[in-house]
Amino acid sequence: MASGGGAGRPRGALFGAILYLHALVRLDHDRPTATRAVAFLLLCPTAVFLTAVYTESLLLLTMIAAVYHARRGQWWAAGLLGRRRG
Repeated sequence: MASGGGAGRPRGALFGAILYLHALVRLDHDRPTATRAVAFLLLCPTAVFLTAVYTESLLLLTMIAAVYHARRGQWWAAGLLGRRRG
């Protein structure tokens, strides 16, 4: 019987991506706009792949995190995250 050991990783990466997306949008807009951006991401028809055992959620996390850190001028963090890219 398989234990599904990697099943929680995409959800964890998706949760991190949601937090970073909200913080990224908050740099330029208000809280309701950031919340709508997260809702639109989760309601997108292809969002089902973000919870599957694929690398899309990890890629989304590293891309959004790299842009967030670049916007804040944290170039080393942005570079390391951009290099990782899922």
